[in-house]
Amino acid sequence: MATYLTAFYCTLSALAAWSLLRLRRKRFLPLPSGPPGLPLIGNVYDIPHDYAWHTYAEWAEKYGDIIYLNVIGNETILLNSAKAAIEILDKRSSNYSDRPRMVMADELMGWEWDFAHMPYSDFWRRHRRAFHQFFQPRNLASLYPVQMQTTLTLLEQLSKTPDQFVDHIRQYVGSAVLRAAYGYTVKSENDFYIGLAREAVQPLLLVVHAGAYLVEFLPFLKYIPAWPPGAGFKRMAEDSVKSSHSLRDIPFNNVKQEIANGTAESSFVSSNLEKLKNRGALDVTEEEVIKNCAGLVYLAGSDTTASLLLTWMLAMARYPEVQAHAQSEVDAVTRGLRLPDFDDRNSTPYIDAMITETMRWHPVTPMGATVTANTCICPGRYLASNSAWIAIASILSLYTISKFVKEDGTVVEPPIEFTDGLVSHPKPYRIKLVPRGDVNKVIEAAKLENN
Repeated sequence: MATYLTAFYCTLSALAAWSLLRLRRKRFLPLPSGPPGLPLIGNVYDIPHDYAWHTYAEWAEKYGDIIYLNVIGNETILLNSAKAAIEILDKRSSNYSDRPRMVMADELMGWEWDFAHMPYSDFWRRHRRAFHQFFQPRNLASLYPVQMQTTLTLLEQLSKTPDQFVDHIRQYVGSAVLRAAYGYTVKSENDFYIGLAREAVQPLLLVVHAGAYLVEFLPFLKYIPAWPPGAGFKRMAEDSVKSSHSLRDIPFNNVKQEIANGTAESSFVSSNLEKLKNRGALDVTEEEVIKNCAGLVYLAGSDTTASLLLTWMLAMARYPEVQAHAQSEVDAVTRGLRLPDFDDRNSTPYIDAMITETMRWHPVTPMGATVTANTCICPGRYLASNSAWIAIASILSLYTISKFVKEDGTVVEPPIEFTDGLVSHPKPYRIKLVPRGDVNKVIEAAKLENN
């Protein structure tokens, strides 16, 4: 039975590929060069599944800045230089401003509400406008007290259990974005909302990868039942669709209930729902836009910011001279008497440069990611930048990040190794956080001032 089904699906796949190739439009201009493909299936066996950016870099050496791939009739262009990216994605953005179809993520796993996946349309523009209006720089000052509060919690956790710094960083960024989106205060590292987001996001990070699933190239496969051999992707999607919708719906509905009870904290959702209410007319579409945007705040901001901070901590352990220079800059504005605050940011250009260099040293989204034109500037980047800056400046003020030392005196060199995937994280490493003074005294003083 299994052999019969496999042969059946292979036959259907071949027929679909042949049909797609027959229907392709006639070309008048030559295509960019790229690895030669096979008849019917094209470059299906050339698509890398792990650490794709290594393969793409090798292809760049052989084929140039612009590379063409064809996988069963699905055409892909790889851009391998800043010059090519600017030319195509910026100067010619009007020709390429749209999203590719994402069958697995959107149509099977239920992520169609993520406006980063939506086609370029009026509905997409409404999402981006709502997101941008709230998270533009001049509005973010209202979030400074919240970000200071979450930073103090991070510093306390690092003081008590420094060996759990990875968990503390993840909770910190999750707390910051949940407060901004929903006015929600994270209760603990096992918080329900943190777990809800992690459960939803992890499967998504696995599937948003070029060539991960055959259904991306042969969309008709999404209609097969989930029970036969080879349909594991359908079973995975069925398990994931509930969590993707829960991530969006549960916190949003809770804020609506809090507004009705008069207990809602200021947030992206409460602010926009109040504006909608003041207009005096029910706008179901606009409410959906608010719900979708709020869900994206956590989805887009937490994992990437955590990766940035963990990569920075790894770099500080490896390059102590850079850390010492940054600490001297922080000390110059705080005089060692207080924690830095957002008013100090203009006086600490080295820290901003260090954040930029960390992203260059190992990009959160490595080479090989799918980028769409005209829309690739993240509208939430200012919130993420603020969260990263205040955390880094505060950690530098209180601690020195050094290499871990075993009981026998052996120094453990933290490896410069990173995970694969849509968002790349440092692989597990150990460090030592050395207090630079009376950490608890400084934290308590900052808590009193922040209150």
